[in-house]
Amino acid sequence: MRVSLGAFIATDHLTASASTTLYATLTFPGGRWAAVEVISGTSQIEKGARSLARTVQQIDTSAVGEPVLKLVVTGTGPTATLPDGTVTCPLSVIVP
Repeated sequence: MRVSLGAFIATDHLTASASTTLYATLTFPGGRWAAVEVISGTSQIEKGARSLARTVQQIDTSAVGEPVLKLVVTGTGPTATLPDGTVTCPLSVIVP
């Protein structure tokens, strides 16, 4: 999977356990990374953010560091920062 978003490339998805998977991990220069969840609509934003948080909690961040971004991508909807710091945006904001 490749996403043109400047200086990083979506490198993989991540399965943290049998019940938690990240849609994509984005790796930035210097090893920083972001966690991405993709959902179908705005009614699923909160659920997607909770799922993303659960998955990130299961990652050994002492080895890879905390994600610099937690992103929930929707088909349509707002661009916003949720109370926990997770960002949500529609796909059209990312891919022209």
